[in-house]
Amino acid sequence: MGETLVKAGAGLIPFMDENLFGYGYKGKVIISSASFSTFEYVKAAAIAAKASRNAQRYFFTTDQEENNYEGVMNRLYPVTNNRVYGTGASSCGTAPSYYAAIIAAVAGKKQGENETRDDVVQTIEPESGLWGEFTDMVYCDAGTWAIGFRQRVEQPCRSDCDDTALNSLELLCAKKDGTPVKSITPHIGFWGDWSNVVRCPQNSTFLTGVSFKIESSQGSDDDTAANDCQFSCSQSSNILALNGGPWGDWKQMKYCPSSSAICGFSLKLENMQSEGDDTALNGAKFQCCNL
Repeated sequence: MGETLVKAGAGLIPFMDENLFGYGYKGKVIISSASFSTFEYVKAAAIAAKASRNAQRYFFTTDQEENNYEGVMNRLYPVTNNRVYGTGASSCGTAPSYYAAIIAAVAGKKQGENETRDDVVQTIEPESGLWGEFTDMVYCDAGTWAIGFRQRVEQPCRSDCDDTALNSLELLCAKKDGTPVKSITPHIGFWGDWSNVVRCPQNSTFLTGVSFKIESSQGSDDDTAANDCQFSCSQSSNILALNGGPWGDWKQMKYCPSSSAICGFSLKLENMQSEGDDTALNGAKFQCCNL
């Protein structure tokens, strides 16, 4: 049964991408397992969703857990940031009330779980490549900001293949004292390897500026667009990963306003082109929140 659940969960995402979002659906989808006994299904779907261009439109939960809000959130935490909780329609009937879970879910929402931030002061958008669409914005939890990052880069291949260079970014979110809380990304990209996490050199210094190394259009030759990314830390110098691509030029650094830091971002990502020229990540835009 376990293999069947994993196969079904992993297959659900490409099916929905093609047959729901592919026909213009603009909303969100909640995917649930009937109980913890079938959790492998929702786990496989959550993992598959990370590679979907609709990654931020999928949300995950487990049914029939009554008041066990904390248990469901903890079970989902290692596999997805897109966690939701529902008590089901029975909570509105004559069955036992799940009011405690509703209270816990409301508290989670107030703490910024799966929510936009209400302390955003500005959006910054460094110069980017020519191709792709922006994903949905993802955020650090309320009371946390980006303190470091890692990047996924496809290293140069031979002349008979299609280079893409920078494929994805992931931000590390931390509390004001520098304690890491979680990592966030809107999309994991398609090709390449992840760097180690690079973080600001001191606690309580957060990411406040960003720029990309962009290769201009190569005409009929192979395009790669974004090759590398660097961030500026508050009260310190810039930080870079060690696996950046070799092509392009560094563009102007864009900064958050004073007394704010990066708290969320959206990737500008070109979907896989099948027989065409792939560029993958072209850039990103970032939201700055009050410190």
